[in-house]
Amino acid sequence: FVAFTVAKKSHITLDIIDVQGRVVRVLARGEYDRGYYRVKIDGKALPQGIYFVRLRADEKDHVNKFLLVK
Repeated sequence: FVAFTVAKKSHITLDIIDVQGRVVRVLARGEYDRGYYRVKIDGKALPQGIYFVRLRADEKDHVNKFLLVK
């Protein structure tokens, strides 16, 4: 799961990005009200490896690296 908190109503994009910088999954996109959210990552179709999860909220990016192991 990816958990995030929205401080005020914002346009949110939550993506999984591979090490080449390509968006391989869009986990969430749209207007989100203030609050706490959890989004499930379904990595079944992705090969194991290093990925980044990027949360873009009102033109600000927050990026975290993770390792997908099967």
